[in-house]
Amino acid sequence: MAARSKARSMRLLSDHAVRVDPGPYADSVPDTEYLVHLSIGTPPQPVQRSLDTGSDLVWTQRQPCQACFDQALPYFDPFNSSTFSVLPCHQPMCQQNLDWSFCGKQYWDNQTCVYVYDYADNSIITGHLDTDTFTFAAADGVGSASVPGLAFGCGLFNNGNFQSNGTGIAGLATAPCPCRHSSKWATSPTVSHP
Repeated sequence: MAARSKARSMRLLSDHAVRVDPGPYADSVPDTEYLVHLSIGTPPQPVQRSLDTGSDLVWTQRQPCQACFDQALPYFDPFNSSTFSVLPCHQPMCQQNLDWSFCGKQYWDNQTCVYVYDYADNSIITGHLDTDTFTFAAADGVGSASVPGLAFGCGLFNNGNFQSNGTGIAGLATAPCPCRHSSKWATSPTVSHP
């Protein structure tokens, strides 16, 4: 099954410029999900996300992170990116009747587009939607393509079953995200903090 999955991904990605690998192996079987390697920000900061076809939010952990899982790469630091921007509540993406995003209240700046997202394994993440430049390296390591203004989740409270070789999740279920303010996503609209 793992060999078939790897062969399928190699065939599907043979003409595309995104590096994807199944992570470390244990007894000739991948020991983790497939990882997609890219960079966020200007200058680019590397991230590697676990591909997930069962969810639809693209997110990564960021500094400062109040409750994050350990990861091999440094946390994404928006203060080191000249192209980073917080997605305000008045933007269409935050107001598209998204079941899991809402304007921050009480513990958040009222103009921050906040999300709470839960997974089938009871993992839960909380953060806010932001935009930045994504850079995708060619699979052969030569060249890259940068796309400005992509929306994504910046995780600040991330609890659950996450592998330390990833920095977040690339949820590809409903829409191919990151998206340019046009996706339809879903989860719980409530959040509380200590």
